[in-house]
Amino acid sequence: AQMGRLLLVEERVVEEAIQNLRQRTSKTLVGLLVGQLSETQKDFLFGLLPSPGEDGTTFEALEDQWIQEHARQVTRMLPGGIEVIGVFVFGPLKIARDAPIRLRPLALSIAKAAQVASVEQERYVLHIYSDAKGQCVRTCDPDSRKTDLRPAELKKQRDSPLSGFRCFACDVDVDFRIPLVAAENETLGDRLKGALRGPLTRIARSLATVDGVLRYPADATVGKLISPKTSPAHWKFEDNFQSLIHRVELFLPAVEASTNSSGDGEVTLHGFVHGRAYVHGRETVAHAVGCLKQDLIQTLFARMDLLLEEIEDTENEDDTHVLFRHGSDVAGAWTLPRRVFVLFSEGMMKMIPLCDHLLPTETYEDVRERFHQLWSLAISGTPDRWCRSLEEFPSSNVCVSRVDGPCENLPTTSNGKPRGSLVFVGVGGAVFSVLM
Repeated sequence: AQMGRLLLVEERVVEEAIQNLRQRTSKTLVGLLVGQLSETQKDFLFGLLPSPGEDGTTFEALEDQWIQEHARQVTRMLPGGIEVIGVFVFGPLKIARDAPIRLRPLALSIAKAAQVASVEQERYVLHIYSDAKGQCVRTCDPDSRKTDLRPAELKKQRDSPLSGFRCFACDVDVDFRIPLVAAENETLGDRLKGALRGPLTRIARSLATVDGVLRYPADATVGKLISPKTSPAHWKFEDNFQSLIHRVELFLPAVEASTNSSGDGEVTLHGFVHGRAYVHGRETVAHAVGCLKQDLIQTLFARMDLLLEEIEDTENEDDTHVLFRHGSDVAGAWTLPRRVFVLFSEGMMKMIPLCDHLLPTETYEDVRERFHQLWSLAISGTPDRWCRSLEEFPSSNVCVSRVDGPCENLPTTSNGKPRGSLVFVGVGGAVFSVLM
């Protein structure tokens, strides 16, 4: 019989998490497991995140939808390679029989709701006993036809597994032009994300060089790569990672010529994006590059989601959807959220920066508050001590113009194109620009 999966975790992280859970409540509490799923049988657990608002609830009254939303928001704050790998419940021994069965569909639905790249991989279900010592960990198969839960092992280590991880980073200048077709019963967000999904596969299909080398053998592992001697200065966070950042360059495939002009508008995504992924040394180089590509795609979708949520909160539905009406002369410009990386000097993620996306109307205090609410992590000190931005963004401004008139206020690149702008061009001659 095939052995179960092994979940490696730093002993201190587990003991501190259990201690905090016991201090927080003596009743049932549910949360997320954050870590990395491996191509082998050995996975990594970095932290346990209690879902806000679930303190002391009964096991039968768990709010699946809210836990899924928690997972979706946490996923936005993770670099490539790190993800929500399952769920845990802190509860009495008497629910040991029902807990795995109850949490199995939740663990699988969380992976789908968060749109993680490894949705087809097994997920973890961890039960930590609130009235006894010990815990029980199992895995569940994403195949809906398989309802069994497999035994797994939680192995505690004295040292952090994060010390064996490498960083892969790249800067990508994206320039996509996509026809946009209006459809009934679809929201603006659905149309936009649907239109972008195809072109973003260009990132997934791109060729990559790692430290200047185009192709590695299929079985080449990250741990055998020579540590790069130099990396771009603005990529470096802390001394312990300066020599471990592998530089990746992506070469996107050419755009196929299209003669289809029947769309209701055109979307142009143009801007500069920084991607970053962390993988263990025993993973393959191909897997590391795949994690980096997924990070780029994920951060673009996250920014779209946040922008559209902001628009829905500040404008009524008619104003939002007028952009897709024939003959519209409405135009404008909005700034997309910018991605910032957050450094922690202690705690479960002290060696790997997390990230957040800042709207133009937000400050670093909003970042601090989100990490407190979603991660139960406290950030102290001035922002220059714990926050880094690796992307160049224009100042927030609004431009209103017709297609046949330039947006004079938009920052431009050396070739005259708007820097970091997402532009919707409607049939009626409207321009809707979003600055990245």
